[in-house]
Amino acid sequence: MNKQIFKSTSPQYEFWNSNQDIEAEEKRILKLNPNGIAADLFKHEPYKWEILYQSILLELRDGKLTAIKGLSILLNSLKIDEKNKIINKLKEKNLLPLEIIEMVSNNDFNNSNERINLCRYMKILIAIFTNPYGIQIKAKRKRIYEHSGFLFNKLRKENI
Repeated sequence: MNKQIFKSTSPQYEFWNSNQDIEAEEKRILKLNPNGIAADLFKHEPYKWEILYQSILLELRDGKLTAIKGLSILLNSLKIDEKNKIINKLKEKNLLPLEIIEMVSNNDFNNSNERINLCRYMKILIAIFTNPYGIQIKAKRKRIYEHSGFLFNKLRKENI
């Protein structure tokens, strides 16, 4: 399973591939919808937002409809034109079933039969600390999971 399949659909793709300097950070923040539920996460914790984004897309690809609400919340932290760009990329690249993309686009997660799933939360928590998507953190690392994610990525690149 290729964990980096959704990488280029991320609204932060250019940021992760930049020097992650002030200018790149400002450009990333311009994509923000300050009224979105996950706006603070996108603004202040881009690494965690990215891990959630990648993890949720993998779940949706595997047919887990309970992840629709999560993706809708993440995408609603973006300006509408940015959200539409992502939805269009997902459609163009045929990365998710069309009916799932439409549900996310319409914020239709009422039929997702959502329930608390401890295993799902643990997998995402582990992903936040181990960075399985190879996100390159070049900016100053402020949180413990950013440090561990950086370290795991570095070790993975060195094949240790």
